Amino acid sequence: MPPAPPVSLTPAQRTTLHGWAHGRSTPQALARRARTILACAEGLTDTAVARREGTSRPTVARWRHRFLAEGPTALTDRPRPGRPPAIAATHTQKLKALLQAPPPTPATQTPDAPPPLPSPGTPAARPSGAPAVWSTRRLAVAAGVSQSSVVRLLRSPAVRALGSPYAPRRRAKPPEPRTPAAAAPVPAPDHGRRNGTYDSPRRESPRPQVEPRLADTVVLALREEIAGGRYHAGERITEAALAARLGVSRGPIRDALRVLAEDGLVEVLPNRGAMIPQPRTSDIIETYATRATLGSLLVRRLAALDPARLAPVAAALAEVPAAARRGDIRQTADADLRFQDAVARAAELPRASVFFTRLTMQLRMFVAVLRLDYTDSRDLMVAHDTAIFDALCAQSGRRAATAWRTKIEHAVRTMIDQIPGQDFDQDLWQTVTGVAPRRNAAVPS
Repeated sequence: MPPAPPVSLTPAQRTTLHGWAHGRSTPQALARRARTILACAEGLTDTAVARREGTSRPTVARWRHRFLAEGPTALTDRPRPGRPPAIAATHTQKLKALLQAPPPTPATQTPDAPPPLPSPGTPAARPSGAPAVWSTRRLAVAAGVSQSSVVRLLRSPAVRALGSPYAPRRRAKPPEPRTPAAAAPVPAPDHGRRNGTYDSPRRESPRPQVEPRLADTVVLALREEIAGGRYHAGERITEAALAARLGVSRGPIRDALRVLAEDGLVEVLPNRGAMIPQPRTSDIIETYATRATLGSLLVRRLAALDPARLAPVAAALAEVPAAARRGDIRQTADADLRFQDAVARAAELPRASVFFTRLTMQLRMFVAVLRLDYTDSRDLMVAHDTAIFDALCAQSGRRAATAWRTKIEHAVRTMIDQIPGQDFDQDLWQTVTGVAPRRNAAVPS
């Protein structure tokens, strides 16, 4: 490939190119071509210039040869083929000149000027001191173009930038006839100033009540069915059968199953609906380890707040021994989980509380599908919850966190011990929690 011919600039050419390259009103295409020639004048190759300007090497070579042949004028755009503009530039200049002054009155009109055309619906006399304005019809006659061309020109930036007080104005919409009932005095709206502008008047109307999405209703129903023990581990949930039973279409069912899969309550099977998962030891340890960490964070936060925040926690705690005295094991376990959720909501940590309640749903699913029996742990549930609440009342975050971890360790051991063929993995628990498990999860004093 032969070397590119060198470019040498005269002082006048360099000044012109610098003005184009750095001018604020220069078109971007012309500014890039000027920068390209200035870079070529530095002795750079076409490849180096193309890399600097973000263009191609053939483009740099083309503008280099054009400049060497014709000079700076070769960088400007050449006339392009096609239909010429319908409105010449002279018409635009004439329209701008007309808008610099008010329209002529009948006394100052020339004999060949058209008479003023009254606008229907407007008053015959203009208020005193108000400037006379042009109409698009009179501008069209004076400029020698059509009325539609005047409308297009008035919308162009070049004409709008004039800000002429004599430009045509949009005609106000005539007021609607008022009925006697609407003629009653209405208080003036208070237009508050916001961000430098005034709000437009708004008509007050009652807000429509927002109905919950159908998919959200299906999610709530399925959560309660899963937690209530309707399904067994490994049981399939088909979209068609579920839609027929709930009386909805398959679309909301599909959306609801995706939400439940994100919560870990089901496993979505491609083109086959979903399935209730079979809890494994690793799943249970992962859920409880996450719950142990989140719970410690929440109880330490709650212990540092005003004790008045414990009122809903105390109400939830009262349900645990009441269910235990009735001998209802399932209600006791549900009341225990509701007490834990009440602690999470009272801690004023909304993000942690959301994750905590999602884990609660997973635990309810584990208990339901595994058909766990908490008869032997009924009294210990009450003791653990009472120890946590007493530490919170004493505003001792350390005691509350210790009681919480003791409760979690007992709960995870109890659940795994009831799964046939599964043993508690002490090494995994210590790895994910960083705390060695205790052999006896006694209630801390």
